[in-house]
Amino acid sequence: DTVNTVFRLESAMKALGASVLCSSDFYQHLPAVPEFQDFGEIELKGKSKLVRVFGRPMSPLPSTTAPD
Repeated sequence: DTVNTVFRLESAMKALGASVLCSSDFYQHLPAVPEFQDFGEIELKGKSKLVRVFGRPMSPLPSTTAPD
């Protein structure tokens, strides 16, 4: 079940705009991670209950425009 959850979280990363996601069960064992945000509860395929996820939002890409 753990491997399935990790696979589903990986699939949800792009949809949520996150570079890293983890379940609340895993997150509660981490030291404080200030750049992580609560993405709320999401539905994961194959899960009967919603899963609360935390993660790091993707940083916007740096501008490639040359200054004037």
